[in-house]
Amino acid sequence: MSRRVTRLVLTRMLKVNVYVSPTTETVNTLNAYLSAHGLTATPATSAGDVVTLDVTVEQANALLGTEYYTFQSTDTGESTVRTLEYSVPASLRDH
Repeated sequence: MSRRVTRLVLTRMLKVNVYVSPTTETVNTLNAYLSAHGLTATPATSAGDVVTLDVTVEQANALLGTEYYTFQSTDTGESTVRTLEYSVPASLRDH
């Protein structure tokens, strides 16, 4: 890739990052909520707009006010864990 194309791609990526990056307040609010539950998020993108965290099903149930179930496909027999509804805590809704 030429330097000009590389520079153009990087410039576009930076513009997108500025658009999708969460505010400091949002990051702090999410981190405080997760920390209160003994969890830590790890940014999954350079913009920080997607995070990952390792949780048990029990922790996910508590975090999202839901209950996860194991569903099994009648076609393939493959099992997957899903929920039919969830609730985002009021402190996070505006973020």
